[in-house]
Amino acid sequence: MKALITDRKVFESLKPPELVAYLRSEGWVLTGYMGDTATVWKRLDQHVLLPQEASFADYSRRVAEILDTLAEVENRSQLEIVRDLATASSDVVRVRVVSPMATDGCLALEEGVRLFENAKDILLSAARAAVAPRAYFRSRLPGPAEDYMRKVRLGQTEHGSYVVTLVCPVSPELQLSAPALDSVVDEPFDRRVTRTLAGALQKSATAAREAILKQDMAPFTAVVREGVSSNLCNALAHIGSGIEEGQIEFNFSWSRSRRRPDVQSSRIIVPHDAIPVMREAARVLKETYSDDDFELVGPVVRMDSPAAAEGGDVWIYAEIDTWRRAKVHLEAADYAKAVEAHRQGLEVRCRGRLEKEGRYFTLRSIREFGLNEDPL
Repeated sequence: MKALITDRKVFESLKPPELVAYLRSEGWVLTGYMGDTATVWKRLDQHVLLPQEASFADYSRRVAEILDTLAEVENRSQLEIVRDLATASSDVVRVRVVSPMATDGCLALEEGVRLFENAKDILLSAARAAVAPRAYFRSRLPGPAEDYMRKVRLGQTEHGSYVVTLVCPVSPELQLSAPALDSVVDEPFDRRVTRTLAGALQKSATAAREAILKQDMAPFTAVVREGVSSNLCNALAHIGSGIEEGQIEFNFSWSRSRRRPDVQSSRIIVPHDAIPVMREAARVLKETYSDDDFELVGPVVRMDSPAAAEGGDVWIYAEIDTWRRAKVHLEAADYAKAVEAHRQGLEVRCRGRLEKEGRYFTLRSIREFGLNEDPL
């Protein structure tokens, strides 16, 4: 006997866009309109009537009828269908810890907190890589990634060891009625993030296997452009730090409102023996990375030049993860600006390639330099 839903609030929580996306994905066809109030959908010999506004007085009754029909057609419980409907317009990422420590569906409190925090960091690394892939991302968050992370929701916990569910809303796909022969419409940023995440997780797992065989970092550095970063590897290592045996599983359920992305797999496994490799890869990628377009902002705290007319080196105190000194070599004209800024206690701003050399940072290939108050 399949469970039936009678709670009106559940029906009201299911909105028309999710219902439309679900019906289309399950082969239902829009066959007509009832004025501006409802649409008619057909599959085989079944019909359903979907109100176009959730505010209509009979909305919950009509949704209940749709659930009855779907349960009959699909031979599934209404509970299962409601779960799928609730995420019909979202990509869903399930992070599952498979370990003897989680066989009863529970984790130690500290392990659970670590899982939630690092699941967020893993998704955040993909959002940053979708803007511009890098070996290591510093504390500053690009606007699109920040906006995206505000929209992500935590889904309900699920059975199966211990599962964290990330619900990532995705813009619906709209087809051009008469597309030009050379028109190419890029996928939206929200879908690009989850596609990047699936690819980066797969590439990092493969890189870990190859790195073990070759004892070489090359497999990781080769896939930085595909979203693998120190941040991603570090978050995976933190999740897996308490797993003595078992694995971390990532399962992707793709939004029904868009076509499935071209990814190698929607299920990625990171075994426990890959965790030490991830930890080392995170360290090396962070220590050896360079940022080709870094903006350094702060006061000049030190200067060194044998002859100011030939330029010289300056040290700028700026935020790089934390507040640090970074060395910059300037030509004569810019060095003179730096001297004046230091004399007046003003901040400077410059852009170039940031490199880490041991414990210190150097900004090279300077393209712009000026007072912070000046437009660059």
